[in-house]
Amino acid sequence: MSPEQAMASADLDARTDVYSLGVMAYELLAGRSPLELADLPLHVALQRVVQDEPPLLGTLDRRLAGDVQVVVAKALEKDRERRYASAAAFAADLRRIQAREPVEARPPSSIYLLSSSRVGTSGWRSAAVSRRLRSSSG
Repeated sequence: MSPEQAMASADLDARTDVYSLGVMAYELLAGRSPLELADLPLHVALQRVVQDEPPLLGTLDRRLAGDVQVVVAKALEKDRERRYASAAAFAADLRRIQAREPVEARPPSSIYLLSSSRVGTSGWRSAAVSRRLRSSSG
């Protein structure tokens, strides 16, 4: 489930599918889910999907550092504007890895990672998850 689905957004598009493909790629490469959600209450699992970043593939297996890590991380971006626009674009970068060609994906810059817009998103994300839970239980 993508972060926008966890927040019950009605504005879903191909980037939602790219997130799901990123989850499958992560599971195939790492042998585990990007986020451990089993046995969690629904509201906690939804909050983790929205807020928590999965471990980078290279931290789980050094062979997965570099382009593989960057490409899969781009597919799993919480901000869908930073994800691949389509499954075809994701697949193209995967083919570039296989052909040992430069990929289009780039790791997020330090400025982006430290920006207030990224750091400050957890509050509105938590509120959106809470609204979804209230509306589904009532």
